[in-house]
Amino acid sequence: MRKKSATILLLSSIAALTIGCSTSPRKVDNKPEQWLSLGGWSINVVSDPSSVIPLQYDLLCRNPSKNAQVTSILLQESQGIAVQSIHTQPNKTENQIEFTTQCDAKVTRDIKNAKLPITISTNAWHKTLPYASVSTSLISKQVSWVDMEQALAGGGGSFVSSRVYYFSLKNTTSTPIKFVKLIQAGDFTITNYHYISGISAMDLSIPDNTRPMPSSGFTILPNETITIYCEIGFTPDERNVIFQPAMQLIKGTQQGLEVLPPVVWTETNLPQKMPSSYVLIS
Repeated sequence: MRKKSATILLLSSIAALTIGCSTSPRKVDNKPEQWLSLGGWSINVVSDPSSVIPLQYDLLCRNPSKNAQVTSILLQESQGIAVQSIHTQPNKTENQIEFTTQCDAKVTRDIKNAKLPITISTNAWHKTLPYASVSTSLISKQVSWVDMEQALAGGGGSFVSSRVYYFSLKNTTSTPIKFVKLIQAGDFTITNYHYISGISAMDLSIPDNTRPMPSSGFTILPNETITIYCEIGFTPDERNVIFQPAMQLIKGTQQGLEVLPPVVWTETNLPQKMPSSYVLIS
């Protein structure tokens, strides 16, 4: 897949994590320092050995002391992914510090619904906490039959049980190529496939002028550009998502898988009642 010209779109800005509608919690005098670990990640990735997968993790410190800092973060490397680099960046507001950790990782083997903990050291405590459920599928070699014209990078906001996923691709070959479906490593529900000719406007819903995709797939003609939509469904435990599927394609008598760019969906508006994967540390 040639991705140089692709437009990567980010909807619902992934900015500061908020509680309800407030952009920063109100200062409360003499309130003790509290930490909130935001696990609940679902990593669902199909990849070849060379592709880099972006991982993310957020740790909040409310009413921080002057010495509040994260001294180290460690992810295990035996759960289908190998971490290549890791970096933590603090972002301070009135009475909160958000420590955002970003990692580059590569898929090393197939694994299904493995639990991946994260080990954190701060100036005040050292703990191993729940981080993610990991499903990975390693393909030895992917095909490169289409050009990616436009792709979704991710979005934020409140937790929702499903999101619209879409991408635009062009058949630059002289042979018709059939798109069959998306292949995933995990257990998300993938339904309601639609498509439209050309590069369509990106939105949070499937446009009314798209056509339902036949269950057997559809053919992309030479030099034709198509935008494909579908709905991805999650369970209530899957609060934050890293999703990278592959397209199942047919070209003549050949079948192949072509990996799509990763998309990251995060719960940036935190609920009043926290899920069990969000751990409070006093």
